[in-house]
Amino acid sequence: MLLEFSQGQAGVLLEPGIGYNLGHQDLQKTQGLGLSAKAGFSFGSVLLGVDIGYNDLQVGATSSVKENTTGIMLGADFKDWRVWYELISGSTLASSSGGVTTTLSGTGSKIGLTQKITNKVNLNLEFRAINFTTSSTAGVSTPSTSFFDSACLSVSFPLF
Repeated sequence: MLLEFSQGQAGVLLEPGIGYNLGHQDLQKTQGLGLSAKAGFSFGSVLLGVDIGYNDLQVGATSSVKENTTGIMLGADFKDWRVWYELISGSTLASSSGGVTTTLSGTGSKIGLTQKITNKVNLNLEFRAINFTTSSTAGVSTPSTSFFDSACLSVSFPLF
């Protein structure tokens, strides 16, 4: 058998992680450290939960750009592998220059693949794409057309 499903029982998913991001915002390269937390339930081989991410990125020459994402995750859990799709319901990308902070807001998608290394350590590869449609500076919001894509290689630590 090529794929073997995990045991058919309900369970709790709580999984913090840390990784490194590489990608682009429009034509600028992005890179930096990322933290994440997944929480939810598994029903047999089906996963349903939320995923929260915080990334400290360098975008082009601008360091310390903060990205936050929140999304709803649906996936399949096989014996040693997990695949999932996430609808990113909210994402912000905030950068400061000269004491003024500009925050981009938008939505997007993420897909991921997880390899179970041990019962307490997973290796993850994720790809996300976000369309930022609003830009806010000094309390003034304007439409934006910025696109962000990134890959993240991470390790995560299942607590349950």
